Amino acid sequence: MALVFQLKAMQLKCVLLRHYLPIKQQEINNDTYSSYYLRDSAGKVFVLGNNNWGQLGIGVLTTFFWLPITIVNEQPDVAGVQTDVAKPIKKVTWISANNHDSYMASFYLITEDRAYSAGSNEGDKSGVPLATSRFIPTAVTTANGTQILSGKMLFVETTGHISILVKDRNDRYGYVGHTIHGSDGCGPKEFNFNGLLQDLYVVILLLKRESGQP
Repeated sequence: MALVFQLKAMQLKCVLLRHYLPIKQQEINNDTYSSYYLRDSAGKVFVLGNNNWGQLGIGVLTTFFWLPITIVNEQPDVAGVQTDVAKPIKKVTWISANNHDSYMASFYLITEDRAYSAGSNEGDKSGVPLATSRFIPTAVTTANGTQILSGKMLFVETTGHISILVKDRNDRYGYVGHTIHGSDGCGPKEFNFNGLLQDLYVVILLLKRESGQP
Protein backbone atom coordinates (compact mmCIF):
# COMPACT_ATOMS: atom_id res chain seq x y z
CA MET A 1 0.00 0.00 0.00
CA ALA A 2 1.26 3.43 -0.89
CA LEU A 3 2.05 5.73 1.99
CA VAL A 4 0.16 9.02 1.64
CA PHE A 5 0.91 12.28 3.43
CA GLN A 6 -1.90 14.84 3.30
CA LEU A 7 -1.09 18.48 3.94
CA LYS A 8 -4.53 19.93 4.57
CA ALA A 9 -3.42 23.56 4.70
CA MET A 10 -2.06 23.29 1.16
CA GLN A 11 -4.53 20.68 -0.11
CA LEU A 12 -1.60 18.66 -1.41
CA LYS A 13 -0.90 14.94 -1.35
CA CYS A 14 2.57 13.42 -1.64
CA VAL A 15 2.63 9.72 -2.42
CA LEU A 16 5.44 7.36 -1.53
CA LEU A 17 5.41 4.90 -4.42
CA ARG A 18 5.16 1.12 -4.09
CA HIS A 19 8.55 0.38 -5.63
CA TYR A 20 10.51 2.21 -2.93
CA LEU A 21 12.59 -0.14 -0.80
CA PRO A 22 12.33 -0.36 3.01
CA ILE A 23 13.29 2.89 4.70
CA LYS A 24 16.35 2.63 6.95
CA GLN A 25 16.60 6.24 8.11
CA GLN A 26 14.61 9.48 8.12
CA GLU A 27 15.66 13.05 8.92
CA ILE A 28 13.90 16.43 9.18
CA ASN A 29 15.49 19.85 8.70
CA ASN A 30 14.33 22.76 10.88
CA ASP A 31 11.20 23.31 12.92
CA THR A 32 9.56 25.64 10.37
CA TYR A 33 9.68 25.54 6.56
CA SER A 34 10.91 21.99 6.96
CA SER A 35 12.80 19.66 4.63
CA TYR A 36 12.47 15.88 4.72
CA TYR A 37 14.93 13.07 3.94
CA LEU A 38 14.68 9.29 3.55
CA ARG A 39 17.45 6.73 3.08
CA ASP A 40 16.36 3.33 1.81
CA SER A 41 17.95 -0.09 2.14
CA ALA A 42 19.72 0.28 -1.22
CA GLY A 43 21.48 3.46 -0.10
CA LYS A 44 19.35 5.87 -2.13
CA VAL A 45 18.28 9.19 -0.61
CA PHE A 46 14.93 10.86 -1.34
CA VAL A 47 14.05 14.43 -0.37
CA LEU A 48 11.16 16.87 -0.38
CA GLY A 49 10.18 20.21 1.12
CA ASN A 50 11.81 23.59 1.60
CA ASN A 51 15.09 24.27 -0.19
CA ASN A 52 15.91 27.89 0.62
CA TRP A 53 19.53 27.06 1.49
CA GLY A 54 20.03 24.26 -1.02
CA GLN A 55 19.67 21.73 1.80
CA LEU A 56 17.80 19.19 -0.34
CA GLY A 57 20.91 18.61 -2.43
CA ILE A 58 19.02 18.64 -5.75
CA GLY A 59 19.81 22.14 -6.98
CA VAL A 60 17.54 25.14 -6.44
CA LEU A 61 14.26 23.23 -6.72
CA THR A 62 11.72 23.21 -3.89
CA THR A 63 9.70 20.03 -4.30
CA PHE A 64 6.39 18.73 -2.96
CA PHE A 65 7.12 15.20 -4.16
CA TRP A 66 9.86 12.76 -3.19
CA LEU A 67 12.87 13.14 -5.48
CA PRO A 68 16.20 11.27 -5.37
CA ILE A 69 19.62 12.84 -4.87
CA THR A 70 21.59 11.63 -7.89
CA ILE A 71 24.65 13.89 -8.28
CA VAL A 72 27.52 14.94 -6.02
CA ASN A 73 30.33 17.47 -6.49
CA GLU A 74 33.89 16.24 -5.91
CA GLN A 75 35.79 19.44 -6.68
CA PRO A 76 37.49 21.02 -3.64
CA ASP A 77 36.37 24.64 -3.72
CA VAL A 78 39.60 26.51 -3.09
CA ALA A 79 39.91 30.00 -4.50
CA GLY A 80 40.34 29.91 -8.26
CA VAL A 81 39.00 26.36 -8.56
CA GLN A 82 35.26 26.86 -8.44
CA THR A 83 34.07 24.64 -11.31
CA ASP A 84 31.99 21.75 -10.00
CA VAL A 85 32.95 18.19 -10.92
CA ALA A 86 29.63 16.35 -10.94
CA LYS A 87 29.60 12.58 -10.49
CA PRO A 88 26.82 10.03 -9.89
CA ILE A 89 26.26 9.44 -6.21
CA LYS A 90 27.37 6.13 -4.71
CA LYS A 91 25.49 4.09 -2.13
CA VAL A 92 24.74 6.31 0.87
CA THR A 93 25.41 4.74 4.27
CA TRP A 94 24.22 7.54 6.61
CA ILE A 95 22.40 10.88 6.49
CA SER A 96 22.06 13.75 8.95
CA ALA A 97 20.02 16.95 8.75
CA ASN A 98 20.32 20.01 10.98
CA ASN A 99 17.10 20.18 13.00
CA HIS A 100 18.39 22.68 15.54
CA ASP A 101 17.40 25.99 13.93
CA SER A 102 14.48 27.41 11.97
CA TYR A 103 16.89 28.80 9.37
CA MET A 104 20.36 28.14 7.86
CA ALA A 105 19.48 24.51 7.12
CA SER A 106 22.28 22.07 6.33
CA PHE A 107 22.49 18.40 5.36
CA TYR A 108 25.21 15.76 5.41
CA LEU A 109 25.48 12.35 3.80
CA ILE A 110 28.28 9.82 3.67
CA THR A 111 29.21 7.02 1.31
CA GLU A 112 31.77 4.38 2.14
CA ASP A 113 34.71 6.63 1.27
CA ARG A 114 33.40 10.20 1.11
CA ALA A 115 31.49 12.77 3.15
CA TYR A 116 29.32 15.40 1.43
CA SER A 117 27.42 18.45 2.65
CA ALA A 118 24.68 20.59 1.16
CA GLY A 119 22.84 23.68 2.32
CA SER A 120 24.00 26.42 4.66
CA ASN A 121 27.68 26.81 5.47
CA GLU A 122 27.08 29.56 8.01
CA GLY A 123 29.89 29.55 10.55
CA ASP A 124 31.92 27.12 8.44
CA LYS A 125 29.84 24.19 9.71
CA SER A 126 29.81 22.25 6.43
CA GLY A 127 33.49 21.47 5.96
CA VAL A 128 33.71 23.12 2.54
CA PRO A 129 35.45 26.49 2.12
CA LEU A 130 34.11 29.79 0.85
CA ALA A 131 30.54 29.15 -0.23
CA THR A 132 27.66 30.34 1.98
CA SER A 133 25.37 27.66 0.55
CA ARG A 134 25.78 24.53 -1.54
CA PHE A 135 22.93 23.28 -3.72
CA ILE A 136 24.32 19.83 -4.50
CA PRO A 137 26.19 17.62 -2.01
CA THR A 138 29.84 18.73 -2.11
CA ALA A 139 32.79 16.68 -0.89
CA VAL A 140 34.15 17.67 2.52
CA THR A 141 37.76 18.81 2.41
CA THR A 142 40.91 19.13 4.52
CA ALA A 143 44.15 21.11 4.12
CA ASN A 144 42.33 24.44 3.76
CA GLY A 145 40.08 23.07 1.06
CA THR A 146 42.78 21.68 -1.22
CA GLN A 147 42.16 17.97 -0.57
CA ILE A 148 39.04 15.84 -0.38
CA LEU A 149 38.72 14.07 2.96
CA SER A 150 39.50 10.39 2.45
CA GLY A 151 39.01 7.20 4.45
CA LYS A 152 36.16 4.88 5.36
CA MET A 153 33.30 6.94 6.78
CA LEU A 154 31.23 5.50 9.62
CA PHE A 155 28.96 8.21 11.02
CA VAL A 156 28.14 11.89 10.64
CA GLU A 157 26.01 14.32 12.63
CA THR A 158 25.29 17.91 11.62
CA THR A 159 23.83 20.51 13.96
CA GLY A 160 23.13 24.22 14.06
CA HIS A 161 26.74 25.03 14.95
CA ILE A 162 29.06 22.16 14.07
CA SER A 163 29.25 18.91 12.13
CA ILE A 164 30.93 15.80 13.57
CA LEU A 165 32.38 12.92 11.57
CA VAL A 166 33.70 9.51 12.65
CA LYS A 167 35.97 7.46 10.39
CA ASP A 168 36.92 3.79 10.59
CA ARG A 169 40.24 2.83 12.24
CA ASN A 170 40.46 6.23 13.88
CA ASP A 171 40.41 6.81 17.64
CA ARG A 172 39.26 10.40 17.30
CA TYR A 173 36.27 12.17 15.85
CA GLY A 174 36.54 15.32 13.76
CA TYR A 175 34.43 18.45 13.82
CA VAL A 176 33.97 21.55 11.74
CA GLY A 177 32.11 24.75 12.56
CA HIS A 178 31.92 27.14 15.49
CA THR A 179 31.82 26.45 19.21
CA ILE A 180 28.76 27.61 21.15
CA HIS A 181 28.55 26.77 24.88
CA GLY A 182 31.09 23.97 24.45
CA SER A 183 29.17 22.30 21.64
CA ASP A 184 32.31 20.77 20.12
CA GLY A 185 33.60 19.28 23.39
CA CYS A 186 37.02 20.95 23.28
CA GLY A 187 36.73 23.64 25.92
CA PRO A 188 34.86 26.85 26.75
CA LYS A 189 36.10 29.08 23.94
CA GLU A 190 33.19 30.23 21.78
CA PHE A 191 33.04 31.19 18.11
CA ASN A 192 36.06 29.09 17.25
CA PHE A 193 35.62 29.09 13.48
CA ASN A 194 37.27 26.30 11.54
CA GLY A 195 37.18 25.72 7.79
CA LEU A 196 38.16 22.07 7.96
CA LEU A 197 37.75 19.00 10.14
CA GLN A 198 39.72 19.08 13.37
CA ASP A 199 40.69 16.08 15.52
CA LEU A 200 39.01 16.28 18.90
CA TYR A 201 38.37 13.73 21.57
CA VAL A 202 39.44 10.09 21.68
CA VAL A 203 36.21 8.21 20.99
CA ILE A 204 37.18 5.15 23.04
CA LEU A 205 37.78 7.26 26.15
CA LEU A 206 34.55 9.16 25.61
CA LEU A 207 32.57 5.92 25.45
CA LYS A 208 34.24 4.59 28.59
CA ARG A 209 33.35 7.70 30.52
CA GLU A 210 29.74 7.57 29.37
CA SER A 211 29.48 3.96 30.56
CA GLY A 212 30.97 4.76 33.96
CA GLN A 213 34.27 3.00 33.41
CA PRO A 214 37.54 4.60 34.61
